[in-house]
Amino acid sequence: NAIFNTDRLKPGAIICDASLPSIIAGKASLRPDTTLIKAGLVSLPYPGDLNLDLGLPKGIICACLAETMLLALDERFVDYSLGENINLDKMEEIADLATQYGFEIWVPEAPIR
Repeated sequence: NAIFNTDRLKPGAIICDASLPSIIAGKASLRPDTTLIKAGLVSLPYPGDLNLDLGLPKGIICACLAETMLLALDERFVDYSLGENINLDKMEEIADLATQYGFEIWVPEAPIR
């Protein structure tokens, strides 16, 4: 992918990939001296299984799906972060809803090199 060039990274770089679909997927192995962290993942407040194969651990979903779920739980049938122009006030509202309903940012346990 021309957008992400691993040759320009410094040794020991930590890369945070928040894009969906990932623009970095599969490139982590190209540089063993770097660490790739997937961001934009949310932990559900309950252990239930959504029966979705998102390639993520059980109970972990993408932030975009979490936003949709939070808005539906609060009976707000509109979109908040569609496109490139994201309203920060709306994002604060989503963060408040996440707290209210028990959703949390998910950080995988992984060693930092």
